[in-house]
Amino acid sequence: MTENLIRNLVTVEALARFNVHQPHAECRVASPVNLSLSGLSPVDGVAIVAGNRVFATSQTDPAENGIYIAAAGAWVRADDMDSPADFFGSRFRIASGARYARHWFYITSEVETVGTDPVTMFVSETGDDILAAIAELEAQTAAAVAAAGAQTAQALTDFDADASVALSDLQAQAAQAAAGLNFSATIDPDAVNPVGGNGGTYTTIAAALADTIDRASVQLSLRAGAVHPVSEDIFPGDRILRFGRVGSGADPDIAFAAYETGAGNQLYRFKPGRFSQVHFDHVGLIAPAKLNASKGWGVARFWDVPTASQTRIIMEDCRLIGASEFTLMNTGGGSVVSLSANRVTFDGMTGIDYAQGTAVVAHRTTTLLNGGQVAISSGAGGGLLIN
Repeated sequence: MTENLIRNLVTVEALARFNVHQPHAECRVASPVNLSLSGLSPVDGVAIVAGNRVFATSQTDPAENGIYIAAAGAWVRADDMDSPADFFGSRFRIASGARYARHWFYITSEVETVGTDPVTMFVSETGDDILAAIAELEAQTAAAVAAAGAQTAQALTDFDADASVALSDLQAQAAQAAAGLNFSATIDPDAVNPVGGNGGTYTTIAAALADTIDRASVQLSLRAGAVHPVSEDIFPGDRILRFGRVGSGADPDIAFAAYETGAGNQLYRFKPGRFSQVHFDHVGLIAPAKLNASKGWGVARFWDVPTASQTRIIMEDCRLIGASEFTLMNTGGGSVVSLSANRVTFDGMTGIDYAQGTAVVAHRTTTLLNGGQVAISSGAGGGLLIN
């Protein structure tokens, strides 16, 4: 009703503005259904007699719509609506009827041929209908406000529940992250069905590091008496990485594997991030033999330090074993490397070799075997050697 009221009021306003109203005599009743246009049966609940003006609004064929004069036989169109000029802009009131009493009808179609062209109209509401529509609109508004309030309350309840779940998830993630920032594991190359994770066991160093997050403090305990092969590059990233031993027996060895490229024999090695700290305690670092004896070493060092980085290496009770062409590391431009060696054996290899960065080497109680040395060599940057 409300929608029809608004549409009808707008159309009435439009018709009034164009001044096209043609007032017609009042009709006794208007039919909301199709009529046979003959006989004196009741229309819209109203008994009619011959001569009554009846407005047919809903004929199956819209061309039959219009004002008729009721009769016992066939009806005829009223003489004020039986020619084309009588239709467009005409208006008239309905006197009675269950549906249209006190309503005004307005003809909106232009008719050129009566009985052929469709007749369309709209109906305006009565004052009672307007009041009823306003009451309906108010009720709908109140219902909408109540529904919105209920939806808002439910949304707040749902939000509180979701927020509580999210907070629990966040706390769990924070706890997990905190645990991840302190990671420890055992490395046992001979472990059968090892179970990894924080506090677990891995067969390789690389696999353990893959389960840690950057900037974490990682403690890897290498099984004593074992050789721990490195057959892929190790990326400490920006972690604090500590290697120690676990169990009884000889100190464990980290044995770097070799591979061959067009540049010659290559060595899998450590490749740290911008800020790395690695601590070796009772661990050996062993260089491999060449895969192709006819070629030299493309890169013969355990450690590649990237440019513009800071790397700190601490070695205690360790040994480094390699031929004379091996060095511990090479520094990139703008990098700073600190090597602290305490009770370390350099067997056949040079302690540090840098290209452009700054190297600080401090060592004490150092053992040199087979031509090994603690030195800063072949570099264009600055260096400081402390004994």
